[in-house]
Amino acid sequence: MADIFNEIDEDLRRDQLKKLWDRYSTVILGLAFLIVAGVAGWRGWEYWRLQQSQAYGQQYYAAVKLSANGDHKGAEEAFRQLGAAGFSGYPVLAGLRAAGEMALAGDPAGAIKAYDDLARQTTTPPLLAGTARARAAYLALDIEDRAAVEARAKALTAANDPWRFSGREILALAAYKAGDMEAARREFEALTKEADVPRDFTARAEILMGLIRASASAKPAEKPAQ
Repeated sequence: MADIFNEIDEDLRRDQLKKLWDRYSTVILGLAFLIVAGVAGWRGWEYWRLQQSQAYGQQYYAAVKLSANGDHKGAEEAFRQLGAAGFSGYPVLAGLRAAGEMALAGDPAGAIKAYDDLARQTTTPPLLAGTARARAAYLALDIEDRAAVEARAKALTAANDPWRFSGREILALAAYKAGDMEAARREFEALTKEADVPRDFTARAEILMGLIRASASAKPAEKPAQ
């Protein structure tokens, strides 16, 4: 008797499954197709990204080699083309390198403008925008007046700014270049007392403070008034 009931249950289940299949088979097959197509599309997209990344990496390396060989104009153009192509983080990195090559090729004003443009772009990550501002400020030491350089430097000196040490160094260098040795000494001393200041900054500051002291001691003493 139990076997009969089991057979009846199995028949009922088969009938229910058949009805469900007849009713929803199109939907089930469609979902299965979408899943397979989605996985295939994802794999294809990953493969495309890998190929693109490798291609851009090779182009970036080729541009770096041009720079290493002294072809700064060629390197600048190569980095510009790479930046214009636009893939992942390459546009910003290539833009920074293109500006640097422009400076090396003898066009600091053009390089400063390129750095400024990069720093203003909303798509530039904050850390790289700071890199652009700092590099522009260092270049500005040679072609802009002290007030303009100080304005650039002060924008980098916030307590939590990763470029604050560069900002303080640029302030000191601007004073030094202007012949204001007392202000330069104060800025260099303040820089050396900063918490967590990297050793290369303190080393440069100590060298320049030594030059300032030597310059002061070499000045002839003023003759007393008669």
